[in-house]
Formats: sequence, structure tokens, C-alpha cells
Amino acid sequence: MKILREKVAKIYGLGVKISIFLMVVGLVIFVLKGERFDLYNQFAGIKEIFFGILNLKAISFFLLAILVIIFTPILAGFYMLIDFLKKNDYKSAFMCLIIFLVFGIYIFIS
Repeated sequence: MKILREKVAKIYGLGVKISIFLMVVGLVIFVLKGERFDLYNQFAGIKEIFFGILNLKAISFFLLAILVIIFTPILAGFYMLIDFLKKNDYKSAFMCLIIFLVFGIYIFIS
């Protein structure tokens, strides 16, 4: 269990570091280019975010950083599910599946 906890902590740490890096890059681009954007009137899908990163748009870096922060716990949960299945701990794996089901329902409803 200690090894699992350490690996999950590494996943969280890596997600935070990547997100901070993307935020700093976005901030540098924002300051250097002097871009103006309005978050309330601007919607960006995944496609627009990645094309924005290729075009060095600061808002795209900010939005990708937010997505990384959102999906880091999901990745950690998926890793835990795989680990529980490898160890034949079906009770814990079932609880992970329930969490994913609740999360899926939440995404579907919203």
C-alpha cells in the first residue's frame, strides 16, 4: 500500500508541476505579446486549445494547465484501479469503478 501511495503522490506532483509550467509559459507569452482576452466571452474546445498552443496563444496555455489539473486525479484513480486489479483486490477496484461512474454521470449531466 505504501508503494501505491508513493506512486499516486508522484502522479499528483507531476500533474501540478506540468500545470505550473504551462501557467508560467502562458504568463510569459501574455506579457511579451501583450495579448488581450476575455475569459467570459471566449470558449475554447480541445481542438482550439491545441491550435492555440501551436500559435503561442497565452489563453491556450492557461486552459491546458487547467485541464491538466482537472485530469490529474482521474489519471491517479485510473492508476489505482489498474494496481488494485493486478493485486486481485476487487473490493477496492470496485470502489474505483464506482467513483469513475459517478464522475461520468456528473460529466454527462453537466
